[in-house]
Amino acid sequence: MAYIKYSRTTSGGVSVQVVRKVRGRTVVLSHVGTAHDDLTLHALIDKAEEFMGLDAQMSLDIGIDVPVRARPSMVDISNYLESASDKQLELLVERGADSTVLRDPPRAQRAPVAESNFPASPRVISSPARLIWDVLAMVYQQLGFASLHDEAFMSTVIARVVKPTSKAQVPEVLASMGRCAPHENTIYNALKRCHERDYKKIISAKCHEYVRTNHQVTMVLYDVTTLYFETSKEDELRKIGMSKERRVDPQIVVGLITDNLGFPLHVDFFHGKTAETTTLIPMLEAYRNAHDLESLTVVADAAMLSATNLDELDAAGINYIVADRLKKAPHAVTISDDDMAAWSKKTDTYEIVETTKTMGKAGNAVTRRVVVGFSPKRYKYDTFTLQKQKEKAQATVAGKAATRLPRFVSRNKDTLRINESAFDKALALAGWKGYVTNLDKDQVAGSEVISLYHELHHIENAFRMAKTDLQARPIFHRTEDAIQAHLTIVLAALAMSKHIYLTCQITTPKLVATLSQYRHALVETGKHRYEIPPQLTPEIEEKINQLKNFKPGD
Repeated sequence: MAYIKYSRTTSGGVSVQVVRKVRGRTVVLSHVGTAHDDLTLHALIDKAEEFMGLDAQMSLDIGIDVPVRARPSMVDISNYLESASDKQLELLVERGADSTVLRDPPRAQRAPVAESNFPASPRVISSPARLIWDVLAMVYQQLGFASLHDEAFMSTVIARVVKPTSKAQVPEVLASMGRCAPHENTIYNALKRCHERDYKKIISAKCHEYVRTNHQVTMVLYDVTTLYFETSKEDELRKIGMSKERRVDPQIVVGLITDNLGFPLHVDFFHGKTAETTTLIPMLEAYRNAHDLESLTVVADAAMLSATNLDELDAAGINYIVADRLKKAPHAVTISDDDMAAWSKKTDTYEIVETTKTMGKAGNAVTRRVVVGFSPKRYKYDTFTLQKQKEKAQATVAGKAATRLPRFVSRNKDTLRINESAFDKALALAGWKGYVTNLDKDQVAGSEVISLYHELHHIENAFRMAKTDLQARPIFHRTEDAIQAHLTIVLAALAMSKHIYLTCQITTPKLVATLSQYRHALVETGKHRYEIPPQLTPEIEEKINQLKNFKPGD
């Protein structure tokens, strides 16, 4: 009678053969294969049984209960082989010390097989990137966004984090992660609910709670950008205005408030012709009123500098640090080349000067504190840029460049000349940068004012992330409701991306690209389907565990 024989190979695997005894000799009827893991071993056992014709029809129902046993694993076989002198495993029946050849019972009498023990001739029918969904869904819940109880909205946000694309292509992105793709109409209905139920307010509140739990919200960063539309028609919202990308397409102006690390807190938009300086107060008031903040300090770049803005901030009791537009350097700085080389960052301040500046019209003029710092690194950058601009101006005067007048070129009738005084004035300001603030000098030193201002690069990175990694431009949305819903999705996606970076120091595009390499395998055999998870590297497991173990306030 034929039976299954297991033998260990020199490579550490297990050879599976179908053999029979003939006059005391073992005759190999079929060499089924060699296994190096339980999954392959169980598949080879099935193939061996098929070869022998062991199935339910060969079972004789004679009223005797035959004890059933789970199949051997690689560990079981290895343990037996360690004590077998002939390196052959004779599987044990449950007869105490009686070591006889064990033949697997027919399938009808076999114990239930584990989920991973699939029959022979399997085939992979799909390999979804389910791990990406699992990780991002976990992040979505950690931020508290699951309280919306809107699965279609969550799917849309996660799809934007994975692959920024149109709403019509969201089902395709979700399908690549093994998710049941919602209909396109379901996605657009989620956008309607997003506006009707004011998801933006809820998400902003969750973002504020996230930041407040980890540290006190006392300082925020503010910046604006423009998002253009590929259309030639203007309307009440989309208007041609001052574009940061120097485009002539209709646009909207988007304002963003983040914490000092660039985590988004509040977003809103204005029609395309809105001046940047007029967006600051409405944004800050909306954010402060929504969360009942008493004390708040805002940091903004020079685009927000205006006497009106600063007067309103003073009246509202909001502290500020705003970049100044210097017209004159405090004094000349002499620094040797050796000392210059020792300063490697723009944030390295060689000298700080405290001064004041009178702003506003004569009747309402206010004298404000100005902190001016000199950075050797900025000096090298400024002088290099100015020299290049002067060379361009000289080429224009010499007729070797385009007729459009660059900086430092003056036209006197038909004559072009270099404006040396303007160049010298700009050169004298090289390395200097001013910061207007209403913070008390006795409480906040000038060096700290400069340090706080340099946190502004975090919001610049947030905008860069939104416009590149998340592609925030709502080119297919026309109405205010649709644009608000789109920006709400971008706000949630940006919060998720920033949370991932702050928690495990990896950008979202890199995380998605890495996790996409580790896919589940959906295997089909007969009427059954099995899903096999991927084997992760220690580095990937560490990143995922960092996200899993995140606790607010840590």
